[in-house]
Amino acid sequence: MLPREQLLLKQMAGNPKVAYRIEHGELPLWMHLAAERRKQEESPDKAGRAPEEQAFPPPRRGRHRTPRRRHGWSVLLPGMVLILGVVGGRIAEMVL
Repeated sequence: MLPREQLLLKQMAGNPKVAYRIEHGELPLWMHLAAERRKQEESPDKAGRAPEEQAFPPPRRGRHRTPRRRHGWSVLLPGMVLILGVVGGRIAEMVL
């Protein structure tokens, strides 16, 4: 280690990250490469667009869990049955 690095490590002796580094040594190369890869993925590429804009769009979720949309009479029918029931009940009260 360099003398400056030794001096800094002594000053930061209570830091748990420093203690781990002293015990286990430097980070492996793959961790540095992974950090560089993450930075490249976050920054825009040469075209000026973010990588997610350039890549294929994510696949659409299937509609197997969403209910079907109701159209036409299937929307009006329950309301009409309710109204006919109420009106029919009132007429039956008046007749009887």
